[in-house]
Amino acid sequence: MSSGGTSKNHELVWHAFLKRASNCYTDLMNSWIQKWESKSQFRPEGINEAVWLSYTEYWSHPEVVAKREQCRANRLSQPGGEGTGPSHHRASAKSQLERALEFRERVGRDPTPYELAMMIHGPRGPDGSYTYPKMETIPTEVHQESEQMSQ
Repeated sequence: MSSGGTSKNHELVWHAFLKRASNCYTDLMNSWIQKWESKSQFRPEGINEAVWLSYTEYWSHPEVVAKREQCRANRLSQPGGEGTGPSHHRASAKSQLERALEFRERVGRDPTPYELAMMIHGPRGPDGSYTYPKMETIPTEVHQESEQMSQ
């Protein structure tokens, strides 16, 4: 393998590691916040009291509370319209870059914006269903836009 490929593989592994570490840290903080909100005496083992106090003071700021509530509302929103439920992503943990690189390796060229949109937002499963109804229009819109751009 060329050194360029090795460097690219290292970059992908490092990116995946950072994403995983970030997700783990976020999950840990979220679990601490939930426990702290429900049990005022909660403090994780091994966390210095002064450090814990700085966390709880920060989490208590009105703007931080408001942001947390807005994020919670966003997660529970129904982007497909009333009655469709919250959005459930089926794109897996792969980034657009990772999908594009896999496509390039498989097909020998970069994917078009439409092909990339179909990989991420296209129908899934044996019934060909979309994540939520509004998703059906996204690939078509991307295809139309890329057609217009190529003229």
